[in-house]
Amino acid sequence: MPNEIKRVIDEVNEIRGRIAKGTDVTTPAFLADLRKQLESSEHLRHQPVVRAFIEDLRADDRADGPAPRLLRTKKHINTERDHHLFSLFNASYFPRLSLDYLTYETLPTDPHLARRYGSNTMPVNITACSDGFDSRVIVALFPENHIDGRQEPDDLIFYFIDKFVERHNRITRRRAARE
Repeated sequence: MPNEIKRVIDEVNEIRGRIAKGTDVTTPAFLADLRKQLESSEHLRHQPVVRAFIEDLRADDRADGPAPRLLRTKKHINTERDHHLFSLFNASYFPRLSLDYLTYETLPTDPHLARRYGSNTMPVNITACSDGFDSRVIVALFPENHIDGRQEPDDLIFYFIDKFVERHNRITRRRAARE
């Protein structure tokens, strides 16, 4: 992992470590404090995806939902500008995910399969990640996992192939060998 990304990941883990369990991460007070922490961070604030997230928090458009819309953040992620993904997540079935960051490499997709079963799925391998994405159970990320809970038609869905392979080797192969 490059040194700059390691420093970014370390900063994310430091900030996420200060989020008390059970905190309502959608309150204006929490989000304003988080924005200030990100703006004053040494390394995070220089990352384009984090700047997009800060702008979303600054806009805090709650017109039709309990949390700010993450329009800029998701646009950054969906355009695959730099293969960095950062957001505040809130998914009950992924309790370890909160404020998290990852970098990834895309994997080739068979052209025939892509034409026949076209979708916004993105097979990737994680190249660096904060603690939340380290959880074994997180093998995919859906747009509605962000705090805004929304999925737009063009939003990408990430499948972490390296984690699927690890799970296969750890569970499926062992189970098959015993049978």
